[in-house]
Amino acid sequence: MDEYWSQWLSFEEAFGKIYGELFKSIPIICGLFILEFFLLRNHSSLYKLCKNPKLFKFDLLSFFLYVSGAKKGIANLLLLGFIAYIAKGFLKSFNLPLIKPFLPNIVWGIFVILIYDCGTYWLHRLRHKFDLLWIHHSWHHSAEVLNPMTNFRQHPIDYLSFFFLFLLPFSILFEFNIFYFPLLFIIADIVESAAHSNLTILNRGLYPKIFVSPATHRIHHSLNEEGHNKNFGNIFVFWDKLFNTYEEPVEKEGEWFEKYPTGLKGLNEKNVSLLNYFLSIFIDTFLCMKNLILRKGS
Repeated sequence: MDEYWSQWLSFEEAFGKIYGELFKSIPIICGLFILEFFLLRNHSSLYKLCKNPKLFKFDLLSFFLYVSGAKKGIANLLLLGFIAYIAKGFLKSFNLPLIKPFLPNIVWGIFVILIYDCGTYWLHRLRHKFDLLWIHHSWHHSAEVLNPMTNFRQHPIDYLSFFFLFLLPFSILFEFNIFYFPLLFIIADIVESAAHSNLTILNRGLYPKIFVSPATHRIHHSLNEEGHNKNFGNIFVFWDKLFNTYEEPVEKEGEWFEKYPTGLKGLNEKNVSLLNYFLSIFIDTFLCMKNLILRKGS
């Protein structure tokens, strides 16, 4: 057991390693924006956002918080160090078994990524099922112009729910060495950012049969609330097909943008105060929790 835990990086090493991964998101985002504009011109998200810059404010704030470390960076670093400390004591106290690597490192890494993605698929479904989780997740769904940066439009409380509801138990159950985290970040950032883009080229060939494509994910973001209960996948598309939540996008790409406008009903990004909406999620969370406590007490 001690041999395993000695493999964990120190807090300082983890800080440098994972914080560095966050900045790799920047060239990924820029590359997707440029490729979109080169291939789509008037249909590209960059063109639409330049015409309506107010629609960009939510994504810019979220991405700034992400890269600055005020949100995902700091949360990751604090909780990863905390996870290692808690898991070590937890397992030693109760003698609980770990799911130990039984395959070569590369194969084991792929296995862990599959389990991770399946877990985030189910967490995504929970975020749509329960009001307390949907309050935070609705910030992500408020995007009226999907673009590569929308992937990072996550409210801080949404990240906390991710860590405590999924990442903590996941890390405790698996011998999940911290070296796997950068690989997960890179894969997730590339595929999920591409899924929020308008790159129609990714809707063809083998790619949409394996990964979540822009057309597939656009259905999930559509104004039609029925679409919110479809296509929950984050990296791989086959979880939706396996658990019967997959909806096939329309075949003709010309109908794609018109058939699936995105955003939330009753919310107009251009007329909403960014600060008020951001803070209102904290207030709504408190009120929702208060109502849940009162209902249980009555």
